[in-house]
Amino acid sequence: MVHFHPDQRRREGARARHLARDSRPDRALGRAAAPAGADQFPGNEWFPRLDRDGWLYFGSDRPGGLGRTDIWRARAGRDGRWAVENLGPAINSAGDEYEALPSPDGRWLLLSADGYYRSDRVRGGWSKRVRLGSEINANGSEIGAAFSPSGRSWLFARALDDRRSGELLLVGGKEKWPKPCPARPR
Repeated sequence: MVHFHPDQRRREGARARHLARDSRPDRALGRAAAPAGADQFPGNEWFPRLDRDGWLYFGSDRPGGLGRTDIWRARAGRDGRWAVENLGPAINSAGDEYEALPSPDGRWLLLSADGYYRSDRVRGGWSKRVRLGSEINANGSEIGAAFSPSGRSWLFARALDDRRSGELLLVGGKEKWPKPCPARPR
């Protein structure tokens, strides 16, 4: 199980958040294992997403990035140690990249920064990211994508400036996903 682990050290008045791996079979809450690839840096990690090849993608403001926050990936080796790497300039910029979602077939990556971007898997890594069109990216508030089980469509949330706003949008194939929610009695 991989989860967020609040570090006891403070960063800008708040606890730092790290990814942690917990192999306890009972999943009992308590002291978590050391953060994945942790060198106990004074930063944060968020939005862990597992790829089918075993790499765990996540956003972080850890040292060594190209911007304020970057996309990283980590994988446990046979010896139990984590290999952690920055995805580099094809994905990361001087700005804020914070959420990466590998497609179910592993062929492309959906990336959140100041909107949504796509990157295709190429030999040796990922292609240069390409910003998706205005039908997807309205104002940079797009977040929380999830692929359908088939990978032919995906869902995400958007908040427009209206206080009543909070939309869920479906992109892609014509499939019966997600299942309709029953109407609530009034």
